[in-house]
Amino acid sequence: MDHTDRTGGSAFRLFAVFGFAAPLITFVVAISGLSAEAKIIVLASVAFSYAALAFWAHRKQTASSAVADQDLSLNLHADEPVDVIGDRLAALDEASRFFGASLNKADMFRLVSARVGEIFPISAAALFVADAARDALTVAAADGKISHLLEDREFKFENCLAGMAWLSGEIEVDRDLRMERNVVGLKASEHFGSAIALPLINEERPFAVFEIFTREKIENQEAALETLEAIRTRITPLILGSFAVDRSLSNALTDSITELPNERALYVVLENQLAESIRSQDERPLSVVAIDIRNFDEANRQFGHATGDRILKFVAELIRQPLRKMDFLARSTNDEFLLVLPTANEQTALTIIERVQKTLAENAFSLAEEEKIAIRLNFGLASYWKDGDTPQQLVRHAQLRKDQAKAEDPDNVAWFPKEYVH
Repeated sequence: MDHTDRTGGSAFRLFAVFGFAAPLITFVVAISGLSAEAKIIVLASVAFSYAALAFWAHRKQTASSAVADQDLSLNLHADEPVDVIGDRLAALDEASRFFGASLNKADMFRLVSARVGEIFPISAAALFVADAARDALTVAAADGKISHLLEDREFKFENCLAGMAWLSGEIEVDRDLRMERNVVGLKASEHFGSAIALPLINEERPFAVFEIFTREKIENQEAALETLEAIRTRITPLILGSFAVDRSLSNALTDSITELPNERALYVVLENQLAESIRSQDERPLSVVAIDIRNFDEANRQFGHATGDRILKFVAELIRQPLRKMDFLARSTNDEFLLVLPTANEQTALTIIERVQKTLAENAFSLAEEEKIAIRLNFGLASYWKDGDTPQQLVRHAQLRKDQAKAEDPDNVAWFPKEYVH
């Protein structure tokens, strides 16, 4: 019998005794020879005693209910069966119906983490996805005390709990953090009790792993797995939908031919970079470079549009090679590319342009098996704040300087016969 039952039984017994004694006391007082004032005092005392007993029983019942609720809460956050936590799991179903495929990966991860935290005692969580080569896992999103520890890191499948879950397709539990100490570090692992990796499956293959770190060590693993399986079933469509949203956003901001960001994406990035430069003034220069391919229209006419698309992809890859990690390259329209160079003053930008020119000069485009052509580019450079303090002004000035460079050097030939290229 639990605490609530014992408290309720005690109150019932007291009320039963009082219920039997009160009428008897009232009868004895009524037929006694006491004065009217004495009878009133005795009967008032009986009534007061009844009220006091009722108040005591109410307080005890309320206190015992609070304890019961607390115990239930603790159980729900540990190893209570799925049918007991149905209401909280239903909140995940409701989130799936309400949000569907409307949130991106990062926002959906935060929503899911919050909802799962209402069911299971989460201290931190992370979402793992496979890299492009599918031979390691990277962290797509993280929350809690481990987020800064996982940024820009890759994990081999065999070296982490998430990798084990990915390979097995089953929920994996590290009760003592013996494996995950290698992931979060010995110092950080002191904040956690256990780690659980939930592989998210679509079409019989994992597409992500949702890993959680608990505050306390999991004791009843069998009951916990029952709850975790119910959680996994409900969060899988939510996370999968967010991947679709990210793909849609990526398609909207990506050029289909070169797979570079498009002009729309460039203006978003340029706006943010410009805001940083405006805050820092002279301490954070910013340059924009407009680039196009010399005589590209002629190449399209001579070799066809399919070859023209190949040239665009070839040029995009070669421009990207010598850039710094922070630089941002996008395709604008036709054969034009736009390049954002954060922290680059005019001299630094010219150095980067020279590196791009050198890369192009060292790599000829294969027109056919034994026929190659050299490709040359036109460049125009604009710098904040010398040439403008808005994205539109900087891009326009860079394009004007590129067009001026083309006009001043009209005799340069873009395409060379194969006998001139070795």
